[in-house]
Amino acid sequence: MSRTVTHNFQHYEARVFSERQYPLLERSLKNMGMDILYLKGCDYVSAFTCVSDRAVINFLDLSDSAVRSYALSSNEKPKLVPIVALVNSETPSHLKAMIMLEATSFLRTPICSSTVFPAVYMAINLHERKKILESTIESLNEKKKKRKYVVKYLFHFMNKNNVDEETAYKKLRAISQQNRCSVEEYAYNYYIDEV
Repeated sequence: MSRTVTHNFQHYEARVFSERQYPLLERSLKNMGMDILYLKGCDYVSAFTCVSDRAVINFLDLSDSAVRSYALSSNEKPKLVPIVALVNSETPSHLKAMIMLEATSFLRTPICSSTVFPAVYMAINLHERKKILESTIESLNEKKKKRKYVVKYLFHFMNKNNVDEETAYKKLRAISQQNRCSVEEYAYNYYIDEV
């Protein structure tokens, strides 16, 4: 897993989903070089579907009942964007909404300027680690799906050439290396082409 962390947020656009203004948050984000966009009274699904040519970080105000109800009722998995939850109390509904939104950081309101950078830093860097982990899990799941073809290939090769499992696996590994692909990929392609 990458150990690189982001310190510079100038290329980010901060989207604040709130009915109220947060001047201290706005000033702190501008000092970090971010552009701020307030989205009031809009459909909060857009928090996860907005497309931008810049990197985006979302600030979701959980004191806003519309945001909370969206978080608690939505069955959709949030789009992978860093999320900072703005909370004014640690009530169970606010904490549950943070979890449901998969917020990677939070800011307690009223906002203190010294807490904004650490919250943004945590949100963006944890989000990057989360993306790497999800990508790794996805590739491992793909590999796992193709693993059954390795077993089928080995049984087929063992029966056809009357060899033991170790010899069959060594041969499979050698062939897959010649073809510059993984054992799973070669066995999968072989089995698909044969059938």
